[in-house]
Amino acid sequence: MSRPRATDALLTLAAVGLASELIYFLVFVRPFPLARFYNTIPPVDYAKLTHHSVGGAASYTLSILALFTGYAIVLRTLSTIPRDSASSRWAWGLIVGGATLFGATLAMAYPTTAIDMLIYAVRTRGWAIHGLNPLATAPQDLLGDPWVGLAAEWADAPSPYGLVWEGTSLLAFRLVGGNLLAHLFALKTITTLAHLSCVALIGLTLRRLKPDWALAASAAFAWNPLALLESAGNGHNDILMVFFLLLAVYFVAGNRRWLVGPALSFSIFAKFIPVMAVPFFLLYLARRESSWWRRFAVAAGNLALIGGLGVALMTPVWPGWENWAVRNLGHGAGKSPFALLVLILRPWLGTNPAFDIGRYLMGALFLIIYLWLAWRAFTGPPTVAHVILVPSFGVFFWYLVLPNQQFHAWYLLWPLGVAALLVPSSAFTRVAAFGLTALLSITLYETMRVWWWNILNPLVLHTIAIPFVFGLPMLAGIKGESLLWPGVNSFKPPTQ
Repeated sequence: MSRPRATDALLTLAAVGLASELIYFLVFVRPFPLARFYNTIPPVDYAKLTHHSVGGAASYTLSILALFTGYAIVLRTLSTIPRDSASSRWAWGLIVGGATLFGATLAMAYPTTAIDMLIYAVRTRGWAIHGLNPLATAPQDLLGDPWVGLAAEWADAPSPYGLVWEGTSLLAFRLVGGNLLAHLFALKTITTLAHLSCVALIGLTLRRLKPDWALAASAAFAWNPLALLESAGNGHNDILMVFFLLLAVYFVAGNRRWLVGPALSFSIFAKFIPVMAVPFFLLYLARRESSWWRRFAVAAGNLALIGGLGVALMTPVWPGWENWAVRNLGHGAGKSPFALLVLILRPWLGTNPAFDIGRYLMGALFLIIYLWLAWRAFTGPPTVAHVILVPSFGVFFWYLVLPNQQFHAWYLLWPLGVAALLVPSSAFTRVAAFGLTALLSITLYETMRVWWWNILNPLVLHTIAIPFVFGLPMLAGIKGESLLWPGVNSFKPPTQ
Protein backbone atom coordinates (compact mmCIF):
# COMPACT_ATOMS: atom_id res chain seq x y z
CA MET A 1 0.00 0.00 0.00
CA SER A 2 1.44 3.37 -0.97
CA ARG A 3 1.94 6.05 1.65
CA PRO A 4 -0.89 8.31 0.39
CA ARG A 5 -3.25 5.35 0.16
CA ALA A 6 -2.31 4.18 3.66
CA THR A 7 -2.87 7.66 5.03
CA ASP A 8 -6.26 7.85 3.34
CA ALA A 9 -7.25 4.52 4.89
CA LEU A 10 -6.30 5.64 8.39
CA LEU A 11 -8.06 8.97 7.94
CA THR A 12 -11.17 7.08 6.84
CA LEU A 13 -11.06 4.94 9.99
CA ALA A 14 -10.62 8.02 12.19
CA ALA A 15 -13.46 9.90 10.46
CA VAL A 16 -15.90 6.99 10.74
CA GLY A 17 -14.89 6.49 14.36
CA LEU A 18 -15.53 10.12 15.21
CA ALA A 19 -18.89 10.11 13.43
CA SER A 20 -19.90 6.88 15.19
CA GLU A 21 -18.92 8.27 18.59
CA LEU A 22 -21.04 11.36 17.99
CA ILE A 23 -24.03 9.21 17.04
CA TYR A 24 -23.70 6.96 20.08
CA PHE A 25 -23.41 9.97 22.38
CA LEU A 26 -26.00 12.29 20.83
CA VAL A 27 -28.69 9.69 20.12
CA PHE A 28 -28.31 7.08 22.88
CA VAL A 29 -26.46 8.67 25.79
CA ARG A 30 -27.04 12.40 26.06
CA PRO A 31 -30.87 12.26 25.88
CA PHE A 32 -31.14 9.07 27.98
CA PRO A 33 -28.42 8.85 30.62
CA LEU A 34 -28.66 5.84 32.91
CA ALA A 35 -28.26 7.99 36.01
CA ARG A 36 -31.46 9.90 35.17
CA PHE A 37 -33.77 7.11 34.02
CA TYR A 38 -32.61 3.99 35.91
CA ASN A 39 -35.34 4.34 38.58
CA THR A 40 -38.24 4.72 36.13
CA ILE A 41 -40.99 2.26 37.09
CA PRO A 42 -42.20 0.62 34.95
CA PRO A 43 -39.12 0.70 32.69
CA VAL A 44 -39.39 2.48 29.35
CA ASP A 45 -37.94 1.81 25.92
CA TYR A 46 -36.74 4.13 23.15
CA ALA A 47 -40.22 4.39 21.64
CA LYS A 48 -41.80 5.42 24.96
CA LEU A 49 -38.91 7.74 25.81
CA THR A 50 -39.49 9.58 22.52
CA HIS A 51 -43.29 9.41 22.97
CA HIS A 52 -43.71 7.31 19.81
CA SER A 53 -42.92 10.44 17.81
CA VAL A 54 -41.95 10.67 14.17
CA GLY A 55 -38.80 12.50 15.18
CA GLY A 56 -37.81 9.79 17.63
CA ALA A 57 -38.40 7.01 15.11
CA ALA A 58 -36.50 8.90 12.40
CA SER A 59 -33.60 9.65 14.74
CA TYR A 60 -33.26 6.01 15.74
CA THR A 61 -33.66 4.61 12.22
CA LEU A 62 -31.27 7.05 10.56
CA SER A 63 -28.72 6.54 13.33
CA ILE A 64 -28.71 2.76 12.90
CA LEU A 65 -28.40 3.13 9.13
CA ALA A 66 -25.53 5.61 9.53
CA LEU A 67 -23.70 3.39 12.03
CA PHE A 68 -23.90 0.34 9.77
CA THR A 69 -22.89 2.37 6.72
CA GLY A 70 -19.79 3.58 8.54
CA TYR A 71 -19.16 0.05 9.76
CA ALA A 72 -19.24 -1.31 6.20
CA ILE A 73 -16.84 1.42 5.09
CA VAL A 74 -14.43 0.48 7.88
CA LEU A 75 -14.46 -3.21 6.95
CA ARG A 76 -13.84 -2.51 3.28
CA THR A 77 -11.03 -0.15 4.22
CA LEU A 78 -9.33 -2.55 6.61
CA SER A 79 -9.31 -5.36 4.06
CA THR A 80 -6.87 -3.28 1.97
CA ILE A 81 -4.29 -2.71 4.72
CA PRO A 82 -1.34 -5.18 4.60
CA ARG A 83 -0.45 -7.15 7.70
CA ASP A 84 2.58 -6.07 9.74
CA SER A 85 2.83 -2.71 8.00
CA ALA A 86 3.14 0.61 9.85
CA SER A 87 -0.40 1.47 8.78
CA SER A 88 -1.60 -1.87 10.18
CA ARG A 89 -0.25 -1.01 13.62
CA TRP A 90 -1.94 2.39 13.50
CA ALA A 91 -5.16 0.71 12.38
CA TRP A 92 -5.01 -1.69 15.35
CA GLY A 93 -4.73 1.30 17.66
CA LEU A 94 -7.69 3.04 16.05
CA ILE A 95 -9.87 -0.07 16.18
CA VAL A 96 -9.13 -0.96 19.79
CA GLY A 97 -9.19 2.67 20.93
CA GLY A 98 -12.44 3.31 19.09
CA ALA A 99 -14.12 0.24 20.57
CA THR A 100 -13.00 1.27 24.04
CA LEU A 101 -14.35 4.79 23.54
CA PHE A 102 -17.66 3.56 22.13
CA GLY A 103 -18.06 1.11 25.00
CA ALA A 104 -17.25 3.68 27.67
CA THR A 105 -19.74 6.07 26.11
CA LEU A 106 -22.57 3.56 25.79
CA ALA A 107 -21.97 2.35 29.35
CA MET A 108 -23.44 5.67 30.46
CA ALA A 109 -26.70 5.09 28.55
CA TYR A 110 -30.03 3.81 29.80
CA PRO A 111 -30.85 0.46 28.14
CA THR A 112 -33.27 1.91 25.61
CA THR A 113 -34.20 -1.23 23.65
CA ALA A 114 -34.30 -3.92 26.38
CA ILE A 115 -34.80 -4.04 30.14
CA ASP A 116 -32.93 -7.27 30.84
CA MET A 117 -30.13 -5.53 32.74
CA LEU A 118 -32.67 -4.13 35.18
CA ILE A 119 -34.10 -7.60 35.72
CA TYR A 120 -30.62 -8.98 36.40
CA ALA A 121 -30.20 -6.38 39.14
CA VAL A 122 -33.58 -7.12 40.75
CA ARG A 123 -32.91 -10.87 40.88
CA THR A 124 -29.48 -10.26 42.39
CA ARG A 125 -31.02 -8.03 45.07
CA GLY A 126 -33.36 -10.86 46.02
CA TRP A 127 -30.38 -13.19 46.39
CA ALA A 128 -28.05 -10.75 48.16
CA ILE A 129 -30.49 -9.02 50.50
CA HIS A 130 -33.24 -11.58 51.06
CA GLY A 131 -31.26 -14.81 50.55
CA LEU A 132 -33.62 -16.01 47.81
CA ASN A 133 -32.28 -18.30 45.08
CA PRO A 134 -32.59 -16.36 41.77
CA LEU A 135 -33.20 -19.58 39.84
CA ALA A 136 -36.14 -20.47 42.07
CA THR A 137 -37.55 -17.04 42.94
CA ALA A 138 -39.43 -14.64 40.68
CA PRO A 139 -38.95 -10.89 41.24
CA GLN A 140 -42.60 -10.57 42.29
CA ASP A 141 -41.78 -12.69 45.34
CA LEU A 142 -39.43 -10.03 46.71
CA LEU A 143 -42.09 -8.56 48.95
CA GLY A 144 -41.30 -5.07 50.14
CA ASP A 145 -38.34 -4.47 47.83
CA PRO A 146 -38.80 -0.98 46.29
CA TRP A 147 -37.29 -1.99 42.95
CA VAL A 148 -39.47 -4.99 42.09
CA GLY A 149 -41.34 -2.90 39.51
CA LEU A 150 -38.21 -2.74 37.36
CA ALA A 151 -38.82 -6.36 36.35
CA ALA A 152 -42.00 -5.27 34.50
CA GLU A 153 -43.45 -8.13 32.40
CA TRP A 154 -40.75 -10.52 33.70
CA ALA A 155 -41.82 -10.11 37.32
CA ASP A 156 -43.14 -13.68 37.45
CA ALA A 157 -40.07 -15.36 35.91
CA PRO A 158 -37.14 -16.81 37.88
CA SER A 159 -33.72 -16.61 36.29
CA PRO A 160 -33.09 -18.91 33.29
CA TYR A 161 -29.31 -18.41 33.59
CA GLY A 162 -26.54 -20.30 35.36
CA LEU A 163 -24.36 -19.59 38.34
CA VAL A 164 -21.58 -18.07 36.21
CA TRP A 165 -23.79 -15.11 35.37
CA GLU A 166 -25.73 -14.92 38.61
CA GLY A 167 -22.51 -15.20 40.60
CA THR A 168 -20.87 -12.47 38.52
CA SER A 169 -23.80 -10.16 39.14
CA LEU A 170 -23.75 -10.97 42.86
CA LEU A 171 -20.03 -10.21 43.05
CA ALA A 172 -20.62 -6.87 41.32
CA PHE A 173 -23.41 -6.12 43.81
CA ARG A 174 -21.09 -6.82 46.75
CA LEU A 175 -18.24 -4.77 45.33
CA VAL A 176 -20.36 -1.62 44.93
CA GLY A 177 -22.07 -1.95 48.28
CA GLY A 178 -25.55 -2.83 47.01
CA ASN A 179 -26.51 0.56 45.59
CA LEU A 180 -28.81 -0.06 42.61
CA LEU A 181 -27.36 2.59 40.27
CA ALA A 182 -23.80 1.58 41.12
CA HIS A 183 -24.73 -2.07 40.51
CA LEU A 184 -26.16 -1.22 37.09
CA PHE A 185 -22.98 0.64 36.17
CA ALA A 186 -20.97 -2.34 37.40
CA LEU A 187 -22.97 -4.69 35.15
CA LYS A 188 -22.39 -2.31 32.26
CA THR A 189 -18.67 -2.33 33.02
CA ILE A 190 -18.63 -6.13 32.99
CA THR A 191 -20.41 -6.40 29.64
CA THR A 192 -18.24 -3.66 28.12
CA LEU A 193 -15.05 -5.40 29.25
CA ALA A 194 -16.43 -8.72 27.96
CA HIS A 195 -16.97 -7.12 24.56
CA LEU A 196 -13.40 -5.81 24.47
CA SER A 197 -12.11 -9.19 25.64
CA CYS A 198 -13.97 -10.87 22.76
CA VAL A 199 -12.18 -8.51 20.38
CA ALA A 200 -8.82 -9.50 21.89
CA LEU A 201 -9.62 -13.23 21.65
CA ILE A 202 -10.67 -12.92 18.00
CA GLY A 203 -7.41 -11.16 17.16
CA LEU A 204 -5.23 -13.60 19.10
CA THR A 205 -7.01 -16.65 17.68
CA LEU A 206 -6.77 -15.51 14.08
CA ARG A 207 -3.11 -14.61 14.44
CA ARG A 208 -2.70 -18.37 14.81
CA LEU A 209 -5.26 -19.49 12.24
CA LYS A 210 -5.53 -16.78 9.60
CA PRO A 211 -3.16 -13.87 10.37
CA ASP A 212 -3.87 -11.88 7.20
CA TRP A 213 -7.44 -11.32 8.39
CA ALA A 214 -6.90 -10.84 12.13
CA LEU A 215 -7.25 -7.05 11.96
CA ALA A 216 -10.42 -7.02 9.85
CA ALA A 217 -12.01 -9.79 11.94
CA SER A 218 -11.29 -8.00 15.22
CA ALA A 219 -12.80 -4.81 13.83
CA ALA A 220 -15.78 -6.79 12.54
CA PHE A 221 -16.71 -7.54 16.13
CA ALA A 222 -15.23 -4.48 17.86
CA TRP A 223 -17.12 -1.85 15.83
CA ASN A 224 -20.24 -3.86 15.06
CA PRO A 225 -23.15 -1.58 16.10
CA LEU A 226 -25.31 -4.45 17.31
CA ALA A 227 -22.49 -5.88 19.45
CA LEU A 228 -21.83 -2.47 21.01
CA LEU A 229 -25.47 -1.54 21.59
CA GLU A 230 -26.35 -4.91 23.11
CA SER A 231 -23.25 -5.29 25.30
CA ALA A 232 -22.13 -1.86 26.52
CA GLY A 233 -25.47 -0.24 25.66
CA ASN A 234 -28.05 -2.70 26.98
CA GLY A 235 -25.79 -4.75 29.23
CA HIS A 236 -26.85 -8.22 28.00
CA ASN A 237 -25.19 -11.19 29.65
CA ASP A 238 -24.98 -12.93 26.24
CA ILE A 239 -21.66 -11.16 25.70
CA LEU A 240 -20.14 -12.93 28.71
CA MET A 241 -21.35 -16.23 27.32
CA VAL A 242 -19.74 -15.39 23.96
CA PHE A 243 -16.48 -14.45 25.69
CA PHE A 244 -16.11 -17.90 27.25
CA LEU A 245 -17.12 -19.56 23.97
CA LEU A 246 -14.41 -17.63 22.11
CA LEU A 247 -12.00 -18.50 24.91
CA ALA A 248 -12.68 -22.17 24.19
CA VAL A 249 -11.86 -21.59 20.50
CA TYR A 250 -8.66 -19.80 21.52
CA PHE A 251 -7.63 -22.79 23.62
CA VAL A 252 -8.38 -25.08 20.69
CA ALA A 253 -6.23 -22.97 18.37
CA GLY A 254 -3.42 -23.02 20.94
CA ASN A 255 -3.70 -26.80 21.37
CA ARG A 256 -4.56 -26.45 25.06
CA ARG A 257 -7.05 -29.26 24.89
CA TRP A 258 -7.67 -29.68 28.63
CA LEU A 259 -8.69 -26.04 29.01
CA VAL A 260 -11.38 -26.28 26.34
CA GLY A 261 -13.88 -28.11 28.55
CA PRO A 262 -13.71 -25.64 31.46
CA ALA A 263 -14.11 -22.68 29.09
CA LEU A 264 -17.15 -24.31 27.49
CA SER A 265 -18.61 -25.08 30.90
CA PHE A 266 -18.32 -21.45 31.99
CA SER A 267 -19.96 -20.38 28.73
CA ILE A 268 -22.84 -22.81 29.14
CA PHE A 269 -23.45 -21.89 32.77
CA ALA A 270 -23.56 -18.22 31.95
CA LYS A 271 -26.34 -18.92 29.44
CA PHE A 272 -27.19 -22.42 28.27
CA ILE A 273 -27.24 -21.90 24.48
CA PRO A 274 -23.60 -23.01 23.81
CA VAL A 275 -24.48 -26.57 24.76
CA MET A 276 -25.52 -26.96 21.10
CA ALA A 277 -21.92 -26.35 19.97
CA VAL A 278 -20.23 -28.71 22.45
CA PRO A 279 -20.34 -31.81 20.15
CA PHE A 280 -18.32 -29.95 17.50
CA PHE A 281 -15.57 -29.04 19.97
CA LEU A 282 -15.41 -32.63 21.23
CA LEU A 283 -15.32 -33.94 17.67
CA TYR A 284 -12.43 -31.66 16.76
CA LEU A 285 -10.44 -32.65 19.83
CA ALA A 286 -11.03 -36.32 19.05
CA ARG A 287 -10.10 -35.98 15.38
CA ARG A 288 -6.75 -34.42 16.30
CA GLU A 289 -5.66 -37.64 18.03
CA SER A 290 -3.95 -40.54 16.26
CA SER A 291 -5.71 -43.54 17.81
CA TRP A 292 -9.28 -44.39 18.66
CA TRP A 293 -8.36 -44.86 22.31
CA ARG A 294 -6.81 -41.39 22.57
CA ARG A 295 -9.75 -39.89 20.69
CA PHE A 296 -12.20 -41.39 23.13
CA ALA A 297 -10.09 -40.37 26.14
CA VAL A 298 -9.75 -36.73 25.07
CA ALA A 299 -13.43 -36.33 24.11
CA ALA A 300 -14.69 -38.15 27.21
CA GLY A 301 -12.29 -36.29 29.48
CA ASN A 302 -13.42 -32.88 28.27
CA LEU A 303 -17.06 -33.93 28.44
CA ALA A 304 -16.47 -35.02 32.04
CA LEU A 305 -14.84 -31.66 32.78
CA ILE A 306 -17.84 -29.83 31.34
CA GLY A 307 -20.31 -31.97 33.24
CA GLY A 308 -18.36 -31.98 36.50
CA LEU A 309 -17.94 -28.22 36.51
CA GLY A 310 -21.60 -27.88 35.56
CA VAL A 311 -22.68 -29.92 38.58
CA ALA A 312 -20.40 -27.88 40.83
CA LEU A 313 -21.69 -24.60 39.40
CA MET A 314 -25.37 -25.48 39.49
CA THR A 315 -25.67 -27.41 42.75
CA PRO A 316 -25.71 -24.29 44.99
CA VAL A 317 -28.60 -22.75 43.05
CA TRP A 318 -30.37 -25.73 41.48
CA PRO A 319 -34.14 -25.08 41.75
CA GLY A 320 -35.23 -28.61 40.86
CA TRP A 321 -36.25 -29.90 37.46
CA GLU A 322 -39.89 -28.93 37.82
CA ASN A 323 -39.03 -25.35 38.77
CA TRP A 324 -36.20 -24.76 36.31
CA ALA A 325 -37.13 -21.63 34.34
CA VAL A 326 -35.43 -22.86 31.15
CA ARG A 327 -38.19 -25.45 30.77
CA ASN A 328 -40.82 -22.71 30.66
CA LEU A 329 -39.26 -20.49 27.99
CA GLY A 330 -41.23 -22.04 25.14
CA HIS A 331 -44.73 -20.87 26.06
CA GLY A 332 -44.85 -17.64 24.06
CA ALA A 333 -43.86 -16.52 20.58
CA GLY A 334 -42.91 -13.20 19.06
CA LYS A 335 -40.87 -11.49 16.33
CA SER A 336 -39.86 -14.83 14.81
CA PRO A 337 -40.73 -17.03 11.83
CA PHE A 338 -42.16 -19.45 14.37
CA ALA A 339 -44.54 -16.73 15.58
CA LEU A 340 -45.63 -15.98 12.01
CA LEU A 341 -46.32 -19.68 11.41
CA VAL A 342 -48.45 -19.89 14.56
CA LEU A 343 -50.40 -16.78 13.55
CA ILE A 344 -51.11 -18.30 10.14
CA LEU A 345 -52.20 -21.67 11.56
CA ARG A 346 -54.14 -20.41 14.58
CA PRO A 347 -57.40 -19.40 12.80
CA TRP A 348 -57.61 -22.88 11.26
CA LEU A 349 -56.38 -25.09 14.10
CA GLY A 350 -56.64 -23.12 17.32
CA THR A 351 -53.81 -21.80 19.46
CA ASN A 352 -52.50 -24.96 21.12
CA PRO A 353 -52.45 -27.12 17.97
CA ALA A 354 -50.82 -24.27 16.06
CA PHE A 355 -48.04 -24.10 18.65
CA ASP A 356 -47.61 -27.88 18.64
CA ILE A 357 -47.40 -28.15 14.86
CA GLY A 358 -45.05 -25.16 14.74
CA ARG A 359 -42.72 -26.78 17.26
CA TYR A 360 -42.71 -30.12 15.46
CA LEU A 361 -42.17 -28.59 12.02
CA MET A 362 -39.51 -26.03 12.97
CA GLY A 363 -37.83 -28.49 15.33
CA ALA A 364 -37.68 -31.19 12.64
CA LEU A 365 -36.17 -28.79 10.10
CA PHE A 366 -33.58 -27.64 12.62
CA LEU A 367 -32.72 -31.23 13.54
CA ILE A 368 -32.13 -32.08 9.88
CA ILE A 369 -29.82 -29.08 9.50
CA TYR A 370 -28.00 -29.93 12.73
CA LEU A 371 -27.38 -33.51 11.61
CA TRP A 372 -26.22 -32.31 8.20
CA LEU A 373 -23.76 -29.88 9.83
CA ALA A 374 -22.55 -32.65 12.13
CA TRP A 375 -22.01 -35.00 9.18
CA ARG A 376 -19.99 -32.38 7.33
CA ALA A 377 -17.91 -31.75 10.44
CA PHE A 378 -17.33 -35.50 10.80
CA THR A 379 -16.37 -36.17 7.21
CA GLY A 380 -14.69 -32.91 6.15
CA PRO A 381 -11.14 -31.69 6.73
CA PRO A 382 -10.10 -31.82 10.42
CA THR A 383 -9.61 -28.05 10.74
CA VAL A 384 -10.92 -25.63 13.34
CA ALA A 385 -13.02 -23.88 10.72
CA HIS A 386 -14.63 -26.99 9.23
CA VAL A 387 -15.23 -28.92 12.43
CA ILE A 388 -16.01 -26.16 14.95
CA LEU A 389 -16.59 -22.70 13.49
CA VAL A 390 -18.76 -23.35 10.44
CA PRO A 391 -21.12 -25.86 12.13
CA SER A 392 -21.33 -23.78 15.33
CA PHE A 393 -22.26 -20.72 13.32
CA GLY A 394 -24.81 -22.77 11.39
CA VAL A 395 -26.39 -24.17 14.54
CA PHE A 396 -26.75 -20.75 16.20
CA PHE A 397 -27.99 -19.10 13.02
CA TRP A 398 -30.55 -21.71 12.09
CA TYR A 399 -31.74 -22.06 15.67
CA LEU A 400 -32.69 -18.38 15.56
CA VAL A 401 -34.38 -18.77 12.18
CA LEU A 402 -36.33 -21.97 12.87
CA PRO A 403 -37.24 -23.32 16.35
CA ASN A 404 -36.56 -20.17 18.36
CA GLN A 405 -39.98 -18.91 19.39
CA GLN A 406 -39.16 -15.40 20.61
CA PHE A 407 -36.49 -13.51 18.70
CA HIS A 408 -34.53 -10.57 20.11
CA ALA A 409 -31.72 -8.63 18.46
CA TRP A 410 -29.15 -9.47 21.14
CA TYR A 411 -29.46 -13.17 20.34
CA LEU A 412 -27.37 -12.37 17.27
CA LEU A 413 -24.34 -12.05 19.53
CA TRP A 414 -24.22 -15.87 19.52
CA PRO A 415 -23.50 -16.38 15.80
CA LEU A 416 -21.70 -13.03 15.47
CA GLY A 417 -18.83 -14.06 17.74
CA VAL A 418 -18.22 -17.24 15.73
CA ALA A 419 -18.77 -15.53 12.37
CA ALA A 420 -16.09 -12.94 13.13
CA LEU A 421 -13.58 -15.81 13.15
CA LEU A 422 -14.78 -16.74 9.65
CA VAL A 423 -14.12 -13.33 8.09
CA PRO A 424 -14.27 -12.79 5.11
CA SER A 425 -16.85 -15.52 4.52
CA SER A 426 -20.45 -14.87 3.55
CA ALA A 427 -21.45 -16.21 6.99
CA PHE A 428 -20.22 -13.01 8.58
CA THR A 429 -21.91 -10.79 5.99
CA ARG A 430 -25.17 -12.62 6.60
CA VAL A 431 -25.11 -12.12 10.36
CA ALA A 432 -23.94 -8.49 10.03
CA ALA A 433 -26.92 -7.78 7.77
CA PHE A 434 -29.09 -9.66 10.27
CA GLY A 435 -27.98 -7.23 12.96
CA LEU A 436 -29.00 -4.27 10.82
CA THR A 437 -32.48 -5.60 10.05
CA ALA A 438 -33.04 -6.73 13.65
CA LEU A 439 -32.24 -3.29 15.04
CA LEU A 440 -34.29 -1.51 12.39
CA SER A 441 -37.29 -3.72 13.11
CA ILE A 442 -37.56 -2.11 16.56
CA THR A 443 -39.02 0.98 14.88
CA LEU A 444 -41.68 -1.16 13.24
CA TYR A 445 -42.52 -3.24 16.31
CA GLU A 446 -42.35 -0.52 18.95
CA THR A 447 -43.35 2.71 17.18
CA MET A 448 -45.18 2.12 13.92
CA ARG A 449 -47.30 -0.56 15.55
CA VAL A 450 -48.62 2.14 17.91
CA TRP A 451 -49.21 4.60 15.07
CA TRP A 452 -51.22 2.16 12.98
CA TRP A 453 -52.54 -0.23 15.62
CA ASN A 454 -55.81 -0.70 13.72
CA ILE A 455 -53.91 -1.90 10.62
CA LEU A 456 -50.82 -3.61 12.05
CA ASN A 457 -52.48 -6.46 13.89
CA PRO A 458 -50.05 -9.26 14.88
CA LEU A 459 -50.50 -11.22 11.64
CA VAL A 460 -50.02 -8.19 9.36
CA LEU A 461 -47.10 -6.92 11.45
CA HIS A 462 -45.25 -10.24 11.35
CA THR A 463 -46.03 -10.73 7.67
CA ILE A 464 -44.24 -7.46 6.96
CA ALA A 465 -41.45 -7.69 9.52
CA ILE A 466 -40.32 -11.33 9.28
CA PRO A 467 -39.36 -11.29 5.55
CA PHE A 468 -37.48 -8.04 6.18
CA VAL A 469 -35.67 -9.13 9.35
CA PHE A 470 -34.84 -12.69 8.27
CA GLY A 471 -35.04 -12.52 4.47
CA LEU A 472 -32.61 -9.71 3.67
CA PRO A 473 -29.72 -11.35 5.58
CA MET A 474 -30.25 -14.50 3.50
CA LEU A 475 -29.90 -12.44 0.32
CA ALA A 476 -26.86 -10.61 1.68
CA GLY A 477 -25.15 -13.92 2.29
CA ILE A 478 -25.41 -15.07 -1.33
CA LYS A 479 -22.45 -12.93 -2.43
CA GLY A 480 -21.36 -11.73 0.95
CA GLU A 481 -17.64 -11.58 0.19
CA SER A 482 -18.11 -8.97 -2.52
CA LEU A 483 -20.27 -6.75 -0.28
CA LEU A 484 -17.72 -6.08 2.44
CA TRP A 485 -14.41 -7.45 1.22
CA PRO A 486 -13.29 -5.97 -2.16
CA GLY A 487 -11.21 -8.32 -4.26
CA VAL A 488 -12.19 -11.45 -2.32
CA ASN A 489 -13.80 -13.95 -4.67
CA SER A 490 -13.72 -17.06 -2.52
CA PHE A 491 -13.11 -17.96 1.09
CA LYS A 492 -10.43 -20.41 2.11
CA PRO A 493 -10.81 -21.46 5.76
CA PRO A 494 -7.71 -21.72 7.93
CA THR A 495 -5.78 -24.96 7.49
CA GLN A 496 -4.90 -25.65 11.11
